[in-house]
Amino acid sequence: MSVVLRTGMLVILLVMTGLSGMAVDRVAPLPAEPPAAQRLQGFWERALQEEYCTPEALHAQDAREQRKGLRYRKILRGHRRIPAVALTFDNGPHPEYTAQILAILRKYDVRATWFVVGEQAEQYPELVRAMAQAGHVVGNHTYHHVNLTSIPSGEIANEWCLCNQSITRILGSPPRYCRPPGGAYDVLSMAAAASAGLTTVLWTDDPGDFLTPGALQVEETVLGQIDAGSIVLLRDGSWRTVQLLPSLIEHLQRRGLLCYTLEEFDRDLRMPFSPYDRSLDQLHFCDHLLQPFDVIASRAS
Repeated sequence: MSVVLRTGMLVILLVMTGLSGMAVDRVAPLPAEPPAAQRLQGFWERALQEEYCTPEALHAQDAREQRKGLRYRKILRGHRRIPAVALTFDNGPHPEYTAQILAILRKYDVRATWFVVGEQAEQYPELVRAMAQAGHVVGNHTYHHVNLTSIPSGEIANEWCLCNQSITRILGSPPRYCRPPGGAYDVLSMAAAASAGLTTVLWTDDPGDFLTPGALQVEETVLGQIDAGSIVLLRDGSWRTVQLLPSLIEHLQRRGLLCYTLEEFDRDLRMPFSPYDRSLDQLHFCDHLLQPFDVIASRAS
């Protein structure tokens, strides 16, 4: 075979090889999309990052809603003219601190409201029953304790409903009140809560008992701010709550302030003869939340 022929065949072979490689390149599959479960796990990981809204931020958000005419099924504070505050405890039940907090409340004959996490409630049902048996109100704090504004819209209703189911199995009746973790909410989370029969409760005062300052510093900061109608955010699961609570209750008693549950706050806010402007006391009902949650979710998507 001549050199020319061999050279020509080699050129053809190289060209065919190159074209074959190009064809392979063209049909090479794109990187596989992560499975749905993996994508959802990414949502949960982001949502579990715990960040609390400040009382100032909650009031500013409420003011924006009022300007837009949004009237949510929400309680931001109690009656300004009734000398009472509401102590609320989030994130429990906790195997170590819940019993200690219950003992302090029993010592001072104080009733409070507990917003429990569904999966924690299932793990420690005896503590949830102890709350209710002592006359406290048990509320919904979602099932997984996630930021409801950071998860898929289809999962928001599940968070409320699963926690409702957990509390109902333990106590025999569903909760009436809920609190979004961190105070983070939007129209979808409010709609889902209302559809689950829940009134959302926020707060006016946050002692920050989960932060680094000692209980004395926290106490000095918060005590001067609490007044009639205040809803105080405390954390079940923080040793600082156990430190702060006796002094907090004694301070309130010296000032003649009673400790109400959210049911009592809600009752006073609904009094038809109430001599105050309800728009100032933040009992809001959003008319469009009466629509099915899936309708609202479809409009927001």
